[in-house]
Amino acid sequence: MLSIDNYFNFLYFAQSIYLMGNSKSKDYSKDTFFNTTQLKLLSGHFNLLFTKGTIDHSLTQKLFEVANDPEIHPSIENYLSSKVKGKKDFEGFLKALEILIFGKNKTGGISYDVKGPVERFSNLLNISEDTQNFNEILLQHLLAIIQGDFSIIASVNPHSKSIRDFQAYIQVQFPVLANCFPNFLISRLLDKPPSLPPTLNENTHSINEALSFLYLSCPALCGIELLRLYLSKEDGLSFNRLAAGLNGYQGPMILTIKLSDSILLGAFIGDGLRDNAKYSGSMDTFLFTFYNGYRTFRPEEGEGGGNFIYFNSRIAGTTKFPKGLGFGGNVPQPARVWLDDDIDMNSYAISHCSTYPPGDLFSGAETDGKMHIVSIEVWGCGGEKAAQAQQEYRDSEAQRIQKNRQVDKAQFLDNQFDKDMLLGGTFKNAEYREKAEAE
Repeated sequence: MLSIDNYFNFLYFAQSIYLMGNSKSKDYSKDTFFNTTQLKLLSGHFNLLFTKGTIDHSLTQKLFEVANDPEIHPSIENYLSSKVKGKKDFEGFLKALEILIFGKNKTGGISYDVKGPVERFSNLLNISEDTQNFNEILLQHLLAIIQGDFSIIASVNPHSKSIRDFQAYIQVQFPVLANCFPNFLISRLLDKPPSLPPTLNENTHSINEALSFLYLSCPALCGIELLRLYLSKEDGLSFNRLAAGLNGYQGPMILTIKLSDSILLGAFIGDGLRDNAKYSGSMDTFLFTFYNGYRTFRPEEGEGGGNFIYFNSRIAGTTKFPKGLGFGGNVPQPARVWLDDDIDMNSYAISHCSTYPPGDLFSGAETDGKMHIVSIEVWGCGGEKAAQAQQEYRDSEAQRIQKNRQVDKAQFLDNQFDKDMLLGGTFKNAEYREKAEAE
């Protein structure tokens, strides 16, 4: 009796014979987006799915299976079956997969675009604009694929009138979710690991409220273990302690700000900060809020569009170079979000700037914009490399401070006036001791 492993080896061998005999050794790799190694994997799946007379078809049932959505597997298989003529056309199978994964075919070296991933997925499941609550239905299917938390649906407000509108909305707000269907097919068919949510070993912090949303909003968070950099509830709510948590960490970070009205807002910082009283950062940086549902505000091109993040904890606060952490705006003119050196009294958020799209981040943004902060958290997303770099930075800073202290002390002791006038007879007594020991 054949083992499962030997059985699969037999199928691969049989498929290679089939391709050689029926396709005259056609080089499919020239007319498809898949490479030679991927074609070998796909030929095995082709046999499993469509050579039903020679195998136990139940072996295929887990290929496109989704735990919380039994509709997806048969829908995909039925679509592929319709493209495979007489259950023997491997070329048709490849073209169908190209449409599902890439949104286009490659025939004779020429490719043509079809539809976006959500539109393709909606066609597969026979969901159209006429379907009642199509937004929510599509969200449920997509969340099932990515094993997302269904409770986030309550905080998603697409206001879309068509599948294309819905796709455009989640492409901006939830890019991981928008592309999860082709990524799901790639992971199942080509043995690539699926995207995993970030991990957090602590469950009592504000980041937990935002993490499932941020995971879907930011591909850079997939599979990352978060590192706690600053917690105001434990480290103290002050700008200096916040800056100490930020400095030296050269990797992406998540900043959350909890306000007195329980609104949570914050930012994903795409690059390590530069503490130089200037703007820095990248287009990966964005603001988010849970005010009136979850929303993200991603940078816009144009005048002022490069003012991602301003950070100054070193230079004494002046009108031109204020001490604080800001997003957007044009410091010293108002920033979009500002955490001041006097973090309790002078921190604020406003509803517009030239870098991030307009919109209220909390209820007070329309009035004075002052934030009544309850807590602030910063979590590192750069992995072991960024954590090690920050530790090296801290060690270097500690050595620098210690060296400066020693230099200051030596200079002080070398000053004869200080010896005589400030230290009194301290050094005279030392001289008497040295003479006595010599005698």
